[in-house]
Amino acid sequence: MLRKELGKIGFNLTGVAAAGDLERILYPHYVGHPLGIDLHESTHFERNEPLKTGMVVTIEPGIYVPPSPLFPKEFHDIGIRIEDEVLVGTDHPTVLSVNAPKEIVDVEGACQGILGLEPF
Repeated sequence: MLRKELGKIGFNLTGVAAAGDLERILYPHYVGHPLGIDLHESTHFERNEPLKTGMVVTIEPGIYVPPSPLFPKEFHDIGIRIEDEVLVGTDHPTVLSVNAPKEIVDVEGACQGILGLEPF
């Protein structure tokens, strides 16, 4: 799906063999991490370790476009990431950032200060 959608806006992905290759190029790190007092709770988090009740983790997919002839120049060195913070519950997760702006119009509004959100 990512390949198809990027193709619609001018990304030439014929030289990128597999979906995994595309992900490594455009998203060269993990999709999340534990969250704590020091932001990244642990630099030694085992990714195959089961999550435990009470943990807070981030889910932060994104795309970072490096300069490459595969990608339109107007997208070079641009990145976007949408992040959620999720509390692991006993029976179900709770998305703590459910009210954070994620749609384009809302993100633009937040950047322009027209949503009434207070900066940190």
